[in-house]
Amino acid sequence: MRVTLLRTEFGLSETLGILMIDGGMFYTTLEPPWRDNRQSVSCVPEGHYTCRRYDSPRYGSVFEVLDIPIRSNIILGHVGNTHRDTDGCIVLGLYSGVLNYTRAVMESRRACAGWKAATDGIDELDLTIMSIKRL
Repeated sequence: MRVTLLRTEFGLSETLGILMIDGGMFYTTLEPPWRDNRQSVSCVPEGHYTCRRYDSPRYGSVFEVLDIPIRSNIILGHVGNTHRDTDGCIVLGLYSGVLNYTRAVMESRRACAGWKAATDGIDELDLTIMSIKRL
């Protein structure tokens, strides 16, 4: 399965994007902003990654993004709404919005349930992360 994360919005406290599955189905994403790839506070660098399913004690069956330089334990697809929920991971929503005056992804539980259904039976996927460049 091929998954593409296209980052579209770059705020001071968050990065928003679109996660596309095999060029079709999609979810909105939220990550922290770029902070020199520091653990727990930065978004993942652009590039190509392998993601492997594993059972997180906190989030259940999720995908870990592997081989990120100087980082580990980055999850693709756990529940969350704002930058405070990411811990450097990629959270999913059905659409973006504002929650308590903060940019957010909305309907995260429903998005994660859909993501789990779409990836049921898949143990590994290819992830490409890229950004729409600001002019």
